[in-house]
Amino acid sequence: MKKVLGRSALLLLSMLPVVKARAHTTPSGPTFIAGPAGRPFSNAVLVDNILYMSGQIGTDGQGKLVDGFGPQVRQAMDNIMAVNRDAGGTAQDIFKCTVMLANMQNWGKFNEIYTGYFDPAHLPARSAFGASGLALNAEVEVECWSRPSNHRK
Repeated sequence: MKKVLGRSALLLLSMLPVVKARAHTTPSGPTFIAGPAGRPFSNAVLVDNILYMSGQIGTDGQGKLVDGFGPQVRQAMDNIMAVNRDAGGTAQDIFKCTVMLANMQNWGKFNEIYTGYFDPAHLPARSAFGASGLALNAEVEVECWSRPSNHRK
């Protein structure tokens, strides 16, 4: 009887689906992508193939805030796309954005400009909220996460 139960238990166990353990890979550590000179942050940090981009405001190449809400949105989005592109990504690799608006009444105008940067079938997940103050008195700040498809290691 003991042998029969033992064999039955083995037979039952052999019929259960086998769950393989995931391979454990050791991360090589974060890659820091330099930020603007004199500023206390990186433009982005790449961790395990995910690019965490710092919030971008509408500053031009000289660090000057451009005038007006629409131009600031375009410049902030251009800055996001440049950081993502420099890491080997495209707009389709961006999967999450957070938007901070100094005035929530600009939400509709922001959306009109923002959606022009993405394929309508590949819009990132997004949060938007009002902020009582942004760096350099900006009217908008945008931060995004991406998984750059062409990242060079």
